[in-house]
Amino acid sequence: MAKFILGKFDKASEVLKNMSVLALGSFVGKVASVVLVPIITRIYGPESLGVLTVYLATLMVITPFASFRYSIALPLIRSDSLAINLATLAACCTLLAAVIVFCFLFFVFKILKIPGSDSVFVDSWWLLLLSFLLLGFYELFTGWAIRKKEFKLISYSSALPTILGDSAKVLLGLLGASHMGLLAGQLLKHALSALYLAKLFFGAWNKHKVSITFRRLVFLSRRFSDYPIFRLPSQFVLLLSMQLPIFFCASRYGADVAGQLGLALMTLALPVALFGQTTSQAYYAEIAKLGATRLAEIREITKSLIVRLFILSLFPFFTLLFGGPYLFKIVYGDEWRLAGVAGSALSICIVFQFITTPIMRIFDLLDKQRLYLCLNFVRLVGVAFVFLFSWYQSLSFVSTMWVYSFCMSSYYFLIAFILWTLIRFNQGVAQ
Repeated sequence: MAKFILGKFDKASEVLKNMSVLALGSFVGKVASVVLVPIITRIYGPESLGVLTVYLATLMVITPFASFRYSIALPLIRSDSLAINLATLAACCTLLAAVIVFCFLFFVFKILKIPGSDSVFVDSWWLLLLSFLLLGFYELFTGWAIRKKEFKLISYSSALPTILGDSAKVLLGLLGASHMGLLAGQLLKHALSALYLAKLFFGAWNKHKVSITFRRLVFLSRRFSDYPIFRLPSQFVLLLSMQLPIFFCASRYGADVAGQLGLALMTLALPVALFGQTTSQAYYAEIAKLGATRLAEIREITKSLIVRLFILSLFPFFTLLFGGPYLFKIVYGDEWRLAGVAGSALSICIVFQFITTPIMRIFDLLDKQRLYLCLNFVRLVGVAFVFLFSWYQSLSFVSTMWVYSFCMSSYYFLIAFILWTLIRFNQGVAQ
């Protein structure tokens, strides 16, 4: 797929080989989900899936605080003895963040007792804390595995736990479990992913733990201070803006509508997850080799990429736009037709997202992280405005999804325009 999309600009390299190994694990996991999700939707109702959707949305928003993003820098350090100090710092930050999350969740669900929490999350908030811890350490272990170029191991840690976790959801559902079956299956997936990579990390930790010193921890915390100062808030703002539709629909329309939206978003995210991420990695491998001084060639690669991605998106776009409700009803069951209606509305912005996601790596190439942070804030404000407008006008769920879709389409178009302008402007500077 990457070869078709990048065309003649795709060169055989070790980077692309590693990318294909990682993509295979992601592909196997996603295919397993494709097979099992229609079974899950026939066992659990929209309300149960809505609880899982809100659970995952909350987890996704708070996960960037695990390790304070220090684990991302693990592959950048040459010395294992120094890297193990950074890994120890990341682990300490994860534990500290877990304590803060525990206090927050305990305060919200046990002391404040927010409306609706007694029927949805009051019996499962501790699972959210466990998942946060597991994902934090999985990110740490993944950073170490990338450092050691154990890409096959990372691939397995993605595919196998996904299959086993989704299978557990089906089994627990058949045994009569409610939303707790879905949450338990998700927790199992997170636990297996972390355990799969734990042996590699702790083997290195036992070997180099004698080199861990407080002085090195302080030095590394300052050396990579940009990660918690800039990358963490940028990631948090981005993820919060992505999950706002879930939180709004759960509070405004109920858990069952949140479940419908969750299924629609999960289905629409599949092509982006399968092909968008792979294409993004291949595209970044190419432009990184060219460097920021050869922007004329990067511009041609980008132009070719946009055209090819647009062509690839046409068939699924028109299929979802005109046949979404019927497809969802056939694949997932009669009670999921509303998810198909939401999918039809969201199909417009998914096309723009599919095209824009890979070329956003230009921000990394040109070191425009602060600009990216500002754009994430723009997205957050825009999405918040959409749902405030929906609440003020008392719009229906479907009408809200259409407004949100047009808003996000405009945002992705703005991103593409800014990236194209950056290439042209910096090309002139380079020349």
